[in-house]
Amino acid sequence: MILIADIGNTKTKLAIFDLKKNKIINLFSIETQAKFLEKKIGSFLKEKKIKYALFSSVVPHIFKKINTICKKNKIKTYEVKNKIIQKNIKLNISKKSQVGSDRIVNSISAVKMQKKSHFLEFT
Repeated sequence: MILIADIGNTKTKLAIFDLKKNKIINLFSIETQAKFLEKKIGSFLKEKKIKYALFSSVVPHIFKKINTICKKNKIKTYEVKNKIIQKNIKLNISKKSQVGSDRIVNSISAVKMQKKSHFLEFT
């Protein structure tokens, strides 16, 4: 099983995905506030056989907290930004570190849905 999480400024959404059944088996949403995360996410992960976690995060300090929780539960973690940006996407920007995971995931989804090879986003 894999933990998939989207850490946003207001909400953190988590899902447990069963690879064998190819479906989400559990969903959880929590306010993105550091003081509540450890207890609530720790209890969410308790007694689940999760080996890996994939995160999309726009709140680095919250990702670090959840990453620590995952390590305590022996879950190997990856962040979309660090894993996918190097292999699957060509970005024409000067500071790749400033691109949020949410933008990367949105870009991947847009390209796959439209089956086009180029995607532009203006901010």
